[in-house]
Formats: sequence, C-alpha cells, structure tokens
Amino acid sequence: MSDAVTLMHRDHRVLTALLDRLAVPTSDRVALVEELAARLTAHLRAGEQVYPMLTAPDHADGVADASPPRLPRAGSAEDRLRILRATDPTSSQFDIALREFTVAVTEQMRTESELLRDLARRVGPETLRTAGTVFDARRARELRVYGVEDGPAPTG
Repeated sequence: MSDAVTLMHRDHRVLTALLDRLAVPTSDRVALVEELAARLTAHLRAGEQVYPMLTAPDHADGVADASPPRLPRAGSAEDRLRILRATDPTSSQFDIALREFTVAVTEQMRTESELLRDLARRVGPETLRTAGTVFDARRARELRVYGVEDGPAPTG
C-alpha cells in the first residue's frame, strides 16, 4: 500500500490529465466533467478524513508542532465545478467556466502539494502508510457511489 502523499499526488496527476482532455473541444465533455467531478469529490472527501491524521499535534517523533500547517480550502474549486457542470459543454461559456475551474483546481492542488511536502517531513512513515490506507479506502468508496472505477483515469 502506498502512503497518503503518494496517493494524493497520483490523484493530482489524474485530475490534471482529465483537465487536459476536457480542454479538447471534440472530447466527450459531458462524460469527462462527470468523471472529473467524481474523482475530485472522492479526493476531497478522502482528504478530509486523512488530514486530521497527518496534522495531529503529536506525530511519530512525539514532538508537538508549534504551528500546524494550514489545511487547503477546496470551496473555490467545488464552487467552480458546480458552475462547470451547469454549463452547456457546446457553448462558448463552457470554455470560460472550464478556464475558471482549471485555475481554481490547479491552485488547490498546488497548495495541497506544498502542504503534503511539509507533512511528509513532519510525520513518520508508519503514519503516512496508515493514512494512505484510509485515504485509498475512502476514495474507492466515494468513487463507487459515482460509478467510477478506482484507479487512474482511462486515456484516449
């Protein structure tokens, strides 16, 4: 089983690949938006469960952190996703909504990646593996709700 940081970064790569595919006007935008929504939501819900494990006051070294890291806020990405889902994928407004969503989700992933690098240095490998198991199970459960197979997004 991979650790939480590795799994979360994998999700970032999958989300980025979906965004790239969605930017192609001839793609099946309806299906891609739904898959992107499922994967982003699963990632966020799994992260909500895991971040408390990684930011607890006492880490593997037994030393309390003086200043716990700031958790990323996903509200903007989720708000932009709602707008994107409500926009006709054949309209010119879709490209605008997609750009705004891409900016929001890219900023969210950048912030989360910075936090994950910091957390990976602060917590022990056992905590990261345990958090990875929890993250993976929660993400898979959320994806099943949306009828999306766990694992990387299909290519092509």
